[in-house]
Formats: sequence, structure tokens, C-alpha cells
Amino acid sequence: MSWKKNWFSYLVWLIYVLAVGVGLIGLTEALCASSDIKSYLGIAACVVCVGLVGLCVFLIHRYACKYFVPEKKDHTVRTVVEAAVAVILLAVGLVLRIQGMEGAGEKAAYFETASVTAGQSIPALVHGAEYFYLQMLHTVYYFLGNRFVMGIWLQILAQFGAVLILFFSVRHMAGHMAAIVMLGFCMCSSYMIQGALTLSPEMLYLLFWSGVFAWVAAGHRGKLKAGRYLPIGILIAVMSYMDVAGLLLFFLVTAVIFCVRREKHDPGAKLKAILLCILGMVAGFVTCIFIDSCLSGREFEGVLKAWLQLYRPETFRIPVSLETSGISADYIILFVLLTVGIFSFWRDRWYDHLKIWVMGIIILVSTGCFGFFTQEMPVNMYLYLLMVLMAGIGVEECFRPVEQPIPQSEAVAEQQAEETGEQPKTVQMIENPLPLPKKHEKRVLDYGIKTDVQQDDFDIQVDEDDDFDI
Repeated sequence: MSWKKNWFSYLVWLIYVLAVGVGLIGLTEALCASSDIKSYLGIAACVVCVGLVGLCVFLIHRYACKYFVPEKKDHTVRTVVEAAVAVILLAVGLVLRIQGMEGAGEKAAYFETASVTAGQSIPALVHGAEYFYLQMLHTVYYFLGNRFVMGIWLQILAQFGAVLILFFSVRHMAGHMAAIVMLGFCMCSSYMIQGALTLSPEMLYLLFWSGVFAWVAAGHRGKLKAGRYLPIGILIAVMSYMDVAGLLLFFLVTAVIFCVRREKHDPGAKLKAILLCILGMVAGFVTCIFIDSCLSGREFEGVLKAWLQLYRPETFRIPVSLETSGISADYIILFVLLTVGIFSFWRDRWYDHLKIWVMGIIILVSTGCFGFFTQEMPVNMYLYLLMVLMAGIGVEECFRPVEQPIPQSEAVAEQQAEETGEQPKTVQMIENPLPLPKKHEKRVLDYGIKTDVQQDDFDIQVDEDDDFDI
């Protein structure tokens, strides 16, 4: 996703540097406390690590990028390698989850609630994602039996489906390396493995959320089409009614609409797209409340009040805590890759590919601190995904060819061609009909006639009486 750099880009970059620095220091302090190492040694190692990362980014920018092939060329080898790496990561992730099934746990007694027993039904819940998950889990147990492992397989399949959709969406928006980095963390990190082995509505909701995200990401490139954002707004409303995390999709829609595009469009298309998306969200949200009130037998105002009561803001609290006993190697790798983005930001003078995701992190942290998210669907999942995505973008920026802005003359010519419906005129160069210049050869002047020295006097003797020229 491309945004033009301005003063706001540098302000967001400064916030990114401070956040990554605080995270590195906190992670270092936790590691030193758990390993009985002096704090100053950890801080020194942290400074050395940041310096080495900066040196690597500089060397890649100075030497490796000239061997990087532009995106427009055919990359058969790269595509094969990328597919092979993706398959290997998926296989490793599946093996890790199968091995961890013995220690799988459950959350909020979902197994007992969704089990098929005589006289038991799914209770009516205000939280839409949790209610839909219990219905899905109950259906699985109805056809496959009340076996706890069936619920775990539902979790794994939902997570794999969501990660694959996110992989192709991120590949389209941010690049190949960013998608590979995100896939590696989602498959091999301890946090995602634990999420797949715990009965919770997070993974199933993430599957639906990633599907809407893929539709939003599809409009990142190409000409802006305002009409497609009306159904997107309806889907965002449905996802927001199920959980407040769906509102993050509206922020991503806004970012996609206002991102820098090489294709010209109608000046009012952006405003029209935003208005249609908001109209779809309002219509979809009202429809969801109406359907819920009809199915539950409650009044429309009561359902709306219950939804607002569920997601009302609370007192300020930090949504994420760092436990010294739970630090694994993937967190260290994550923060090292986040450090790469500090330096790769300066490679491109014109475009900023990191700003929008940093703003998304700020929004999630702000809403999470005031308790907008519920205990069943905490903010941690989306914070982790955005951090992984930013780490991948930092690596992608090290190898991305530096883009140049479109010259104003070309932009005006393209816009005039679109208005008239004609193809822009291009200069057709013809082959040079003249012979190429020959190599200069030194020559000595010489003539075929030899003259005598006595004959080199060309004066003509004229008599004094000759008056021919008078």
C-alpha cells in the first residue's frame, strides 16, 4: 500500500521508532531478568543488534538492490521458490499443531456448552461471534460426535484458511517477502500455535474477517471503482455486529481508497466510495439488529442497547502484558525484523509503505486500552498480525525497487486520453537510415602527379607595353 511521504509520514516513523525501541528494551529487560544477566549487558547487546541491522540494510541498499529484478519481468524461478517455501511453512505449521494436540486446552468451557446432549441447547448470547462459533462447534459435534479433538481440528482448519487468505492479500498489497514473513510467523510462532489449539471463537471469526479483508485488498491496485464499496460496507457492518474488530476493516477501506494510485480516476470517486461504504455499513448494521430482534423476540432498541453495552469503553488499562516466563525465540526474531523497518523507511524518498499499518496499530492500542474489545475476542490477535505484517514490510522495503512519481506531463496526457476515450499518443522511433560513423583514420595528403621544382614558379612575365587589362 503506497502513501506519499510528508511531514505526517516522518511523525508516524518517529512513533514507530519509539514503539520498537520500547519493545526492544522491555524484551531485553525480561530476558535479563529470567536469565540472571546484568541489565546493562542486555542494553549493550540491544544497541549492537540495532547497529548491525542498520549496517545490513545499508549493505543491501548499496550492493544487493542493483541485482534485484523489476516486478514487471517474468519471474518463473522466483514464483516456484516462493510456492515451495509457502508449502514447506504450511507443512511445518501442521506438524507443530499435531504435535501440540496433547496439550490442547479449552477456553470458557466451549466444549461443554457446544456438546450434543439431551435437553441442551445453545444459549442466546449478545456477542455475535461467540454465538456463531458455538453453533458451528455444536454442528461439528452433532455430525462427528462429542470428541474434543474435532473442535481442535475445526480451529486448525479455520486458522489455516484465514492465514492462506491473508497470505495472498498481503502478497497483493505489500509484496512477496512481506507475505512470506507473515506466513512464517503465523505457521511457526508459539502464539498462533496456541491459538489453534485452544477452543475459542477467534480463529473462526478471523477466517471471515480475512475474507472481507481480501475483498478490500483487491481494490488496492487498478482504477478506483466506487460501486464495489457498497457491498463491502454491508459486509463490514455484519463483521462489526459480530465483533468490534470488524470496524478495523473500515479503516483499511479508507486507506485503500486514499492510497497513491498510478491510474487516474474521477476526482469525486474517492468521496463517492467512502459515502457508499458508510451507507452500506449503516444499512447492514440496522438490518443485523432487526434480524436479531426478530429471531430473539426482543425489541429493536433493546438489541441495540445490549450491543452498545457490550462494547462500551471502560477504564484505562494496558491490553498486553509481557510475562518473563513466556518469551520465546519468535518474539526476539519479530522485534529484530521490526527494527529493519526503522532503516528501510529511508530508502524511498517518495512513497511510504509502512505508515498506514502503524496507524492501525495506534488505533488498536488506543481502543484496547479503553476496553472496547471483549475477553472472548481480545485485541492481542490483531495486534500480533499487524506487527508481523510490519516486520514483513520492513524486509520487503530493503529489496523493493525505488519508485519514482509520475511526471506531471504524463499524468495530464493520460487523464486527457481517458476523458476523450483515445489512446495516449506515443512517439514511434524509426530505424536510422544513415550509415553509422566510421572510425577516424589518420591520412597523409598525396597526389598522383609529380612536379619538378623548377616548374613551381607560376608568375607570368608581361611586357611593359602590354595594355590588355586597360
